[in-house]
Amino acid sequence: MPLSVSPELLAPLAQVLAAFPADHEVLCNRSLCYLKMGEADSALADAAAAQKALPDLAKGHYRGAQALLGLGR
Repeated sequence: MPLSVSPELLAPLAQVLAAFPADHEVLCNRSLCYLKMGEADSALADAAAAQKALPDLAKGHYRGAQALLGLGR
């Protein structure tokens, strides 16, 4: 069962990403929010974008793995 995360938390993250679309930290944080909301597809997309922005960032790969687990892959 997904943990309770308010969708309102996504708005500030989206604002930052509108200005800085390759901000790997914000992408990873939004990925975690999506995971907690049970939206693994969106979490995987943000994790992939974080990995593209900074390929050596372990957190991006970790979030991607969490999303894949959430998708049953």
